[in-house]
Amino acid sequence: MSSKHKAPVVATLLILIGFTAIVWLAPPSHAQLPDKTVTPNAANVGINKSFAQQAGAGRGDVMTADSSMFIIKRDPFRAIRRGRQLFQRKYTRLQGLGPLSGDGTGNIETNLTIGAGLVD
Repeated sequence: MSSKHKAPVVATLLILIGFTAIVWLAPPSHAQLPDKTVTPNAANVGINKSFAQQAGAGRGDVMTADSSMFIIKRDPFRAIRRGRQLFQRKYTRLQGLGPLSGDGTGNIETNLTIGAGLVD
């Protein structure tokens, strides 16, 4: 095989090795996050703010502090993070969308059903 034909093969192998290394070394992602104000845990994993703090003042406008429009205009990346956490949150029965058994609060390390949840 000539060196002209070896270059694309070597490049392809390097790309595959690089991609494999990225996937292998990437930190695990968590699609569902517990609310640390409701279900604290020793690993300190989850969302720091309560649902009421995350929801803030609703849509509001650019002059209403802690509203979604205020945060979007002030810091768009924070707004994206806030929205993602609202969708990844484990909801409780008190918030109207909790699990069928229990109220969704307590120690997640002793009661794993809190983390399983039915509504995310």
